[in-house]
Amino acid sequence: MKLHATCDIILSKLSDLELARRQINLTDILSHRIKEWTAAISTVGLTTDKLTWFELDKDIADRLEHELSELRERSRGMADQLTDLEQAASLSDTEQWVRLLKFANLRSEKLREILNTVWTSHKNSFGELSSPGTIRAKMPHTPRNVEALLKYEECHLEYSRLVGKATPTKREDVSRVAELSALMHAAITEIDFNVPDDVANFLKAVASGGARLDLLTPTVTNWLQNSGQFGSYIVRARGL
Repeated sequence: MKLHATCDIILSKLSDLELARRQINLTDILSHRIKEWTAAISTVGLTTDKLTWFELDKDIADRLEHELSELRERSRGMADQLTDLEQAASLSDTEQWVRLLKFANLRSEKLREILNTVWTSHKNSFGELSSPGTIRAKMPHTPRNVEALLKYEECHLEYSRLVGKATPTKREDVSRVAELSALMHAAITEIDFNVPDDVANFLKAVASGGARLDLLTPTVTNWLQNSGQFGSYIVRARGL
């Protein structure tokens, strides 16, 4: 084989090796870019799924569609580039890639803002719910009231845990908040705040450890008899 022919073969092999090396390097870069992109939009799918747990009003639904539409368009453009290695080379440009990641992160943040707005609105839609301590301080301590308050406290404990979450962690959280709110409002209706002052003072003293006999006024006696609770109390000397 003549020398120039041998040189041509060597040069051709070197060219092939350089092209292969370049393609391997580009493939490694693109693989890393795809991982970065996946991480950048990882919250998008999760956030979008959570938003399906709510009944969205038109304004919120329109905002959601706008953000998703822009993200889909940009993602489609990136997918088109990845179908051809030479076109994909542009994704290896650091400055362009930083802009693309910034766009994805901004869209993710916008979706999280929408979810936070919807979750807060959902929690606030059931009206004000006082703490058990506030209700206890105001209510007469009748057996029926105490029983209703226990129901309220049990629901309020779970309710506080759920609404304290930044966002719901599962679909059932959304419906459970509504259920617990309804149960607490129902428990409140069972509490009678309108009893005579003498009765309220007597019951408050009993709840605090004992009532003096002078608090057992005729009004209190009549109320206890009419409510079927007169036999629930006994007289005991102090210290015994």
